[in-house]
Amino acid sequence: MLNNITIIILTRNRPKYIKRQIDFIKDWGAQIFILDGSDTKNLFLHDLSKKEQNIKYVYNTRGFDVRLTHMKNQIKTKYSMIMSDDEFFVKKSLEMCIDFLENNDDYVSCSGVAIGFMKSSQNKVIYREVYPRLVGYKISQEDPKDRIVNHMSKYVPSSVYGVLHSSVMTKFINEFKYSYTSSTETTENWLQNTTAYMGKIMVLPVLYWFRSMENAPVQDKNWNRSIKFYQWYNQKKFKKEKNDYIKKFCQVNNESSSSFFELALSNLSKDLNNRGQGTLKLSIKLFFKRMTNIFLYKLKFYKILAKRNESVFFDLEVLKKFLKEKKVKYDFESIKKIEKKILQ
Repeated sequence: MLNNITIIILTRNRPKYIKRQIDFIKDWGAQIFILDGSDTKNLFLHDLSKKEQNIKYVYNTRGFDVRLTHMKNQIKTKYSMIMSDDEFFVKKSLEMCIDFLENNDDYVSCSGVAIGFMKSSQNKVIYREVYPRLVGYKISQEDPKDRIVNHMSKYVPSSVYGVLHSSVMTKFINEFKYSYTSSTETTENWLQNTTAYMGKIMVLPVLYWFRSMENAPVQDKNWNRSIKFYQWYNQKKFKKEKNDYIKKFCQVNNESSSSFFELALSNLSKDLNNRGQGTLKLSIKLFFKRMTNIFLYKLKFYKILAKRNESVFFDLEVLKKFLKEKKVKYDFESIKKIEKKILQ
């Protein structure tokens, strides 16, 4: 079934993690494009792509945006998705998503529930809750404008790493240049809104995505992550960018009025603020957390730092109870396979 999906992986300067992931998925039968912007070419991936017909390796250091636009006219399968280079997806859950989309023509995106993971100082895989809104999430309004407003009112990244109809992915890639602003978060926002505009969104009650807590976000050329969506939306100096962004999204979707999109982004801004983004309280909290970590690291109190960071995680047995409480289905053998790969 996975021979009908194209997997796009963007990577930069994480050779150990991208090798780990490719070793895990290379035999799935999917078409895999590795878009590498590392400082040096990955010879392992380059050589592997020469041996495996389903793996394409693209090396380009000009930035995330340039690498992604390489995918124009490259997707030949009915479905496609983006994967981060240090994370894992459950094969059976991907197959369930494809099966759902095959049997529900009005849906264009399907994914499942996420769980965060990292390797502990005792060399065990530990977990934590991430994206709790994914549980039970669905965008099913008939009108595309209503779907966008509803989606932005209770936002969660349900489609960024979801299985998509390739028509959605292709449209996003073709319009990528319009999503590019002073805030990198508008690119994710464009993909999410394009998805909702083109069709309905489903999140199945299955364990689908193992979200890595191992690495800091990738810093790439022309890709400054410092400006959050809330700042970009509300600060006067970005007003022209915001207006152009709204205008262009409506134009490419042949909408004469932008009022629905203005409402959707306004709702998103309010929701982000309610969750702390853009508030002084959160900024102070993050500042002190960062300073404490730096202080402990400088003093080489690595064990204290590790224990502090691991305190919000739990083990496999607690994970099973957690998933049961949330009524999320899981395949235990798949979890064990992923744990084995993480610990290698």
